[in-house]
Amino acid sequence: MIRVGMAEGYVTANPSSVLAALGLGSCVAVMLYDPVRRVAGMAHVMLPTSPDGRGGTTPYKFADTAIPRLVEEMVKAGAKPSQLVAKLAGGASMFQTAADSPLNIGQRNIQAVEEELKRLNIRVVATRIGGNVGRSVYFYPATGIARVRSIGQEEQEF
Repeated sequence: MIRVGMAEGYVTANPSSVLAALGLGSCVAVMLYDPVRRVAGMAHVMLPTSPDGRGGTTPYKFADTAIPRLVEEMVKAGAKPSQLVAKLAGGASMFQTAADSPLNIGQRNIQAVEEELKRLNIRVVATRIGGNVGRSVYFYPATGIARVRSIGQEEQEF
């Protein structure tokens, strides 16, 4: 198992790997997959936008820099951008705030991730996002399947 921590990203073409983002709250795990070449990647996004638009030394921290970087690394590993599909998990509202409040980082992260994926023409095929509970997600490059464990709920495959 390869743990993808906060503000980290990882790409693999090894089918026996499992990518995992543990304890997602307002963070969003972005899982990209090329089903033809079986290249998989995960970014653990913490915030919607980088202050300088470049992400500084932590490009995986921000939605606007994490996703392009992840795509770049996946292409280096053999993925074809036009084949990529996305799965998303996380983005919970961990505090009682209105959905449109600037303090609702989870919702802002979801929106920023979805906008960046749309900009890059990457189709979102499945999500387990929003709500108000933490999650852990496990992504299997051999199949493209993700499994999510949410607090107080049964494990779900998506």
